[in-house]
Amino acid sequence: MTDFHFNYYQARVHRAKYELDLAEKFCAEALKFDPRHVGALTLLGDIRAIQGHHQEAREAFTAAVKIEPKNTSLLVNLASAAKGMGDFDGARALLEKAIAIDSKLAPAFYTLAGIVKFKAGDPIIDDFVRLKKRVYGNALYRCVACFALGKVYNDIGEWDLAFENYAEGNQRRRTSDEYNKAPVFYDAIERFFTPDRLSSRESTGHPSHNPVFVVGMPRSGSTLIEELLSRSDAIAGLAEPDDINDLFMASYKQIHVADNKISLEPAPGGVNFSGIGETYLNAMQNIAPGAARIIDKNLLNHAMVGFIRLVFPNSAIIHAKRDPIDTCLSCYFQNFTEGHDYSFDLGNLGRQYAAYAKIMKHWEAIFGAEIFNASYERMIADKNAVLADLFAHINMPMPDAEALAKPADRGIPTASAWQARQPIYKTSVKRWRNYEKHLGPLFQALENAGFDYSEA
Repeated sequence: MTDFHFNYYQARVHRAKYELDLAEKFCAEALKFDPRHVGALTLLGDIRAIQGHHQEAREAFTAAVKIEPKNTSLLVNLASAAKGMGDFDGARALLEKAIAIDSKLAPAFYTLAGIVKFKAGDPIIDDFVRLKKRVYGNALYRCVACFALGKVYNDIGEWDLAFENYAEGNQRRRTSDEYNKAPVFYDAIERFFTPDRLSSRESTGHPSHNPVFVVGMPRSGSTLIEELLSRSDAIAGLAEPDDINDLFMASYKQIHVADNKISLEPAPGGVNFSGIGETYLNAMQNIAPGAARIIDKNLLNHAMVGFIRLVFPNSAIIHAKRDPIDTCLSCYFQNFTEGHDYSFDLGNLGRQYAAYAKIMKHWEAIFGAEIFNASYERMIADKNAVLADLFAHINMPMPDAEALAKPADRGIPTASAWQARQPIYKTSVKRWRNYEKHLGPLFQALENAGFDYSEA
């Protein structure tokens, strides 16, 4: 095996295991031996995109496209990196080039749908309709085409056609009707992290004020919060690192007990909260050295708030909140790549939302004003007032109006990359009313879980 192939193989193995730092290291080493290897350049771009380093991803994909300019997959990858950096015109040009080469390239249409606001009568809409018919025999492309066409119809107010396509896309994404396991895990956390257990947080954790954790459900306005706060030069948005979850899983054992329940126990040797904090800070500060505040918006951290407060008693917690039905509907309309399989079924979505709401109620009963509730609807109505409250909560000075008006110069690696850079708009508030007649399974699941959405 050559030096190139050894390093390239190791990079692929570590990428598959999501060991991204090692994957990047081996990939960079492989490229020293063959700097024009398209596979290695593509892998490096993929790794950097997952890490949220969209400029570096763009550079790797650009190098690959120069070698294979008609490779449509590379063109879509490069467009996605451009989208993450806010270069929507550049992204659209690349996607249209890819579509001109392959009119059945569903991923290009899907990415294009995410950066265009369609209007009734747009000629391009016919291309999306034809795409769905052309890829009928390709299960993956048909699924992607449905989500893309759903976005088109939603934009132009064809609510029934939009829901029909989103429903088909979600049906094709579902791999199992198995009950969502999250409520069982959340119940175990709630039983373990009691007020008495959390009362020691001031004396056990790391004293740093640096971390800011934005928690909530996906599609709740968290990316907008991160993007606005990151307009301060002293604040770095780190997107959605998995470090808190990984550190939690290394600190506690899950013990299965009767009646489909689990219990938590500290790992052998106990939990060194201060040491965990130091480990986390070292990892985050390698990404954003010198930042006075770092924003971790891994939304699944809503289950980890008690653990976070033990590790970082002086950290800031921001709870991104949005109308429950708008939140669930927006999740249902999003073709998540991983981590949110519950979103492909309205019933599971309702159960997930109810479990999330229940555990957040638990944390808010314990921590009170230590958690700042950032209402999406209030942000839409009065952005400046909410911003002032957000900066006050994280104990940082609010930038001047000029700085706040300028988008943060960084990549946005989430489904909200386009929306977060648009002017704040009100059309997404109470959007679910357009789809109310289709949402029976969601309402029923919420009611069965004891969540009263009418009062939320």
